[in-house]
Amino acid sequence: MKLGQFFFARQARRAKSSRSKRGKTHPRRHKILLEPLESRLLLSADLQIPVPALNLNTPSIDTDDTLPALTQGVESPDHLAGLEAIESQPLLSGLVAHWIGGSGNWSDPTKWDIGVVPNNSGDTMYTVVIDLTDADPVITVDQNVTISGLTNAESMDVQAGTFNVSGAVNNTGTIEVVGTSATTTFSNNVINSGTISAAAGILRFASATVSNVGRTITADGGIVEVANSTMNGGTLVATDKANSFVRFSGDVTLNGVPWEDPGTGEFQVHGTTRLLGDYETQLPAGYRLVVQSDWWAPA
Repeated sequence: MKLGQFFFARQARRAKSSRSKRGKTHPRRHKILLEPLESRLLLSADLQIPVPALNLNTPSIDTDDTLPALTQGVESPDHLAGLEAIESQPLLSGLVAHWIGGSGNWSDPTKWDIGVVPNNSGDTMYTVVIDLTDADPVITVDQNVTISGLTNAESMDVQAGTFNVSGAVNNTGTIEVVGTSATTTFSNNVINSGTISAAAGILRFASATVSNVGRTITADGGIVEVANSTMNGGTLVATDKANSFVRFSGDVTLNGVPWEDPGTGEFQVHGTTRLLGDYETQLPAGYRLVVQSDWWAPA
């Protein structure tokens, strides 16, 4: 093929191809450029943007009515729910234990309606009621005991250890210290319309107020000690048994409390003892009155 013919043939093919392409429809394509946008606020010196006024007059909160006072160790108000009610109540819990058995030892849990032996421990305090209607048991205290109150209508023998009652005592029965190493201490209000005595050991009234009208408190081989206490009515007796002593110590007031000593007992005064009221005391032969401190009686 000659050079001229080749050129025209090539041009003809291009023209045919161009006509063929123009006869077809192609979708239009768009190029989309995605770029991250940043919010920009351009301010000029003359541009002012009004800002809505803030309402700072928020309602006041009365912390006394709405929020409980914060307490050291509390992390959030949720922990303080009911705190005010708790603060208005005693911190120590109290249980009442009733003796339900016949004669037996204090240390026997089956004798108590609560199933455990009443004895103060930590925050747990016990008040004891010994009052059976159809029996006359003897309750033997055979261990160290501390309780917060006692109502007794039966017979109690304090055989061993210390028996301490820090709260009120109401005795219509018999309470007797019988163990030589036993000590019973009452340190609150005592109402006695029964019998209280020390056949051995020590019976102590410490910072107590004792109502003993028409009754006797007896040292009958043991020691009765009245320390910083007031006794109203009744009689203090020191029998002729060996080691029978009635001892006053600290600040003691005896209001209408005669003494009786039928033999070789002994009354000892340590501290300040005041004798009030009208009564007559007879001191038999062999009686000993030992005064080692102040003795005061109205003229």
